[in-house]
Amino acid sequence: MRVGRIGLWVTTLTCVVALAPAAFGVGGPSAVVGRAVGGGGPTQSTTTSTKHVVTTTRVDLVPAPASECGFPGSDPVLVEETSVALDPVLSTTTTFGPATIYVGEDELQEFFVAAGTANTNTRTTYETVVTQYFQAVEPGPPCAVVLAVRFTG
Repeated sequence: MRVGRIGLWVTTLTCVVALAPAAFGVGGPSAVVGRAVGGGGPTQSTTTSTKHVVTTTRVDLVPAPASECGFPGSDPVLVEETSVALDPVLSTTTTFGPATIYVGEDELQEFFVAAGTANTNTRTTYETVVTQYFQAVEPGPPCAVVLAVRFTG
C-alpha cells in the first residue's frame, strides 16, 4: 500500500519455523529451519547443521624386547589409544537460490533454497583427535644349545 508522496511501502511479513527430526539418536532437532515469507522482495531462511570429524593418527613405538629366547617376534599391535575432543568451531555460509544445500546432523538432510531467496546456514563442527599407539615385539635371541657328551671307557 502506498501512502501519499513520501513513498512509504507497507509489507506483511510472516515467519515460518520448522523443526527437522534428528537423523541419529535422541537429543532434539538436528536442523532448525526458519523462513521469512512475505511480499515485497527476497526472503531469507536460516538453517543449522553439525559436522562430526574424527582424525586418527598412528604412532609406531620402538619394538619391545622379546621375553624369551627363540620368540619369533610379532607384528605391531595396538597397545594404547587416546582421544581428545577439540573445542567446537562455528562457521556461517550464505547461499543465494536457486541451490540445494545439505543441513542437519552430519549435513545429511537436503534443503532447497528457492530462486530469489537467501539461506544462512550456521554449522557447528565437532572434531575428535584419536592417537593410536602400536608396538611390535622383537625376535628373541637364539636359545643356548647344551650339548652333552658322554664318554665311556
